[in-house]
Amino acid sequence: MNRCDRLIALCGSILGILALIVACTALSSRNWEKETNIDYFHSSSKYNQLHLSRIMSIFSLIFTFIGIITSSFMIIKHFWKYWNLLAPGAYLLASLTLLLAMCEASRLMHHNGWPSYIYGISFSLLLLATQIMAALSGKLIFSYQSL
Repeated sequence: MNRCDRLIALCGSILGILALIVACTALSSRNWEKETNIDYFHSSSKYNQLHLSRIMSIFSLIFTFIGIITSSFMIIKHFWKYWNLLAPGAYLLASLTLLLAMCEASRLMHHNGWPSYIYGISFSLLLLATQIMAALSGKLIFSYQSL
């Protein structure tokens, strides 16, 4: 890995850290569980869907943390060829579980203010980190010398 590759890995780590901070801020907000007065979709399992949304958000935070750790290790250590795919894979799983959490909760909530926008920002940051780390991993995989 040269200096430019390490800088790209650092950028992926920083984006992951920002996404983690933003998602933790939105998850700790009380407005996220505020329900609407108008029941657009009749459902008898409101508590279960909000509970599942919280669980998926926590899984997203775990996957984001794994992505941050693996992209930070890419800065200081050479991985085996295909272990470089672990960081973009973790970021992709984090963004998909965050999207699932937003979809699960949005069925029951009308407009819950700024936490939903913060989750959207975190989702965008995770997608950008996924793209950056996937490009770096592809470059590293195809630049390995065959023995």
